[in-house]
Amino acid sequence: GTAGSTVYLDQTSYTPAGGDSYAAQWILLDPYGTTLSNQPLWNDGGRITLPHNGDYTLVLQGLVRASGTTKATFRVLPVDSTGNPSISNAGANVTYNANQPPVVIMPGVKIADRDTDVLNGGTLQISVTRNVQSTDRLSIQNQGTSTAWQISTSLTDVATNSGIVYLMVPSGSILNRVALGTFSGGVGAMPLVIWFNSNATPDRIQRLSRAIVYHNVLASPSTLSRAIQIVLTDGDGGIGNIVVNQLKVIL
Repeated sequence: GTAGSTVYLDQTSYTPAGGDSYAAQWILLDPYGTTLSNQPLWNDGGRITLPHNGDYTLVLQGLVRASGTTKATFRVLPVDSTGNPSISNAGANVTYNANQPPVVIMPGVKIADRDTDVLNGGTLQISVTRNVQSTDRLSIQNQGTSTAWQISTSLTDVATNSGIVYLMVPSGSILNRVALGTFSGGVGAMPLVIWFNSNATPDRIQRLSRAIVYHNVLASPSTLSRAIQIVLTDGDGGIGNIVVNQLKVIL
């Protein structure tokens, strides 16, 4: 590495053995053995400015409390200081079965931003842009508060579908309900907009994005194909790639 250069430590996949790993983490050491970053394996390491010239070491460690193999994949990416947030693996086609539970729009989506660790002041906007019906609904799945990494919400204004969105973040044996920001809309032609605060890292926004759902309040809604548009901004003036998914409604 070169002193003064900045890299982004990107976790691309993580599968714990038997679904259970304890204190699994990745550590970046500088050429003198000093720890620069120490993060759980399920998180990105974030942005790091290298203090020295020389070879840096990435260490994976942890105690596995189940049989099998814990697998993790990482990339060290150069940071572009003018970079925009990006949405990838968002899928293309979604099917909603009428009078059934809401369908997740982007179950495998990846969120990244190489030039910032948090998207404070950024937004995620999801909207129906073709064949929108007044009975269409976009919302955040309320997964619960009993398990690590669950998304939950609390409404502050029912009329505008406004509220606060949270993520259950583990800290040792304790679960903390961390607010990621506020939201509003998602009714008919009104987009669902989420405004992020200083707790909203790309990894946490990715978890939230995988909890965005569509449903229709009618038992027999229009079967016209909808287009759902997703736009992410980072709060620093960066606007990500626009993603459009096709939604099919089946009676």
